[in-house]
Amino acid sequence: AQFISQSSLQGIFWYFGERNFSISTPGIAKTSIMGRLFLRPYGTFSHPNSLAGFTLASMAVSFIYAKGKLMNFLIYLLGFILLCLTFSRSSWLALLIISFFGLFMNLKRKIFKILTPLLGVIVSAFIYSQTDFSQMSILLRQWLNISAIEMIKNNFLFGVGLNNFIPQLPTYWPRDKINYLFFQPVHNIYLLLISEIGFVGMLLLAFSFKEFFSKQK
Repeated sequence: AQFISQSSLQGIFWYFGERNFSISTPGIAKTSIMGRLFLRPYGTFSHPNSLAGFTLASMAVSFIYAKGKLMNFLIYLLGFILLCLTFSRSSWLALLIISFFGLFMNLKRKIFKILTPLLGVIVSAFIYSQTDFSQMSILLRQWLNISAIEMIKNNFLFGVGLNNFIPQLPTYWPRDKINYLFFQPVHNIYLLLISEIGFVGMLLLAFSFKEFFSKQK
């Protein structure tokens, strides 16, 4: 519905965490289709990529617990449509890898085992050829990574504190590249965690994960 209206829906969805935005909102995520800009849907997430990642993980979990072929088909169909609308290339690629791997494992004839990966490569190449790779998008990630590494160097033990990455970012951002629309969390969960909670925090987190997984079957 957000993709069709090219804006947020608001109303009751505001209570679920939907932000107020439209395609003209500065810094909003857009994609180019045949030369025309379209708003990428956010759902109630902070970014369409987050929505895509959550959708892909939810599809995987749902397949385990969903009963019946019809339910599995509906989950895959609706999830696939939503992933397409988010225009998250990394999620598209992940879905392709999972789908073709599953197809490959269930094929019996050798010729199909050769053709399936080849088809996956062709489809992946087509998707990437139809999407707009923005040089600014690559540079933005590079600047965020460099800023995060500098932040870690200066706050190695305890970090800058939870949710303090963006407030601290202007101090480490390249001086000749300052644009407040670019201030966002670094697009790397490991760099974000280490910069915010430091080496000591990461040790505590690793220990808690060890305790959690040691109790699982």
